[in-house]
Amino acid sequence: MDRRRMKILIVMVMMHIQMLNMLAMFCMVIHAFAARRYRRCILLVKSARKSLVRSESLNRIIYESDEECVEQLCMDRHTFAILCTLLRSTGRLKDTRKISVEQQAAMFLQILAHNVKNREIRMQNSWSQETISRHFNAVLVAVLRLHGILFRKPEAVSAISMDAPWKWFKICHMNLLYLLRFAADYRAKHRHKSGSTGKIVEPETKQ
Repeated sequence: MDRRRMKILIVMVMMHIQMLNMLAMFCMVIHAFAARRYRRCILLVKSARKSLVRSESLNRIIYESDEECVEQLCMDRHTFAILCTLLRSTGRLKDTRKISVEQQAAMFLQILAHNVKNREIRMQNSWSQETISRHFNAVLVAVLRLHGILFRKPEAVSAISMDAPWKWFKICHMNLLYLLRFAADYRAKHRHKSGSTGKIVEPETKQ
């Protein structure tokens, strides 16, 4: 009878130990899940803070005043909005998960207008240098797609044009042609004396 009770007691102790092990494993899983969620929340908070800093910097440059926009981007807010619309439609530039077309265009114009280094843009907007370089190239490709709209095709000026700047250019052009013709005649005239157009003939000195 005592042996039977000992066996039952041993079995119950073993069952309690297994239950404690399962409970410990469950607690470890819950702890790992909670730590993972906590780290994710921290990253989300940091990302939200960075996005807020970027938004504040972008709003200060674009939406605050025309003076600030012209100073930073060399164009007013209306012109910048038109440029962003063209980049979206014709340039096929799209918003990413974290950076909008306006932010990409503002970063691109800041680098071009003020010759800003990538590290300075990174310090202002909390972007990595690889992200800045990638989006700069994307905006550059989109701008090149707008060459038919942004680049003005030159128009030929007729010879009988009465435009004041063209009159002085025409006079300079005629003088240049006269000088070139005079130089050609001078070289042809003195070629037989020197035997070479690039050599200067010096008078012989008597010894």
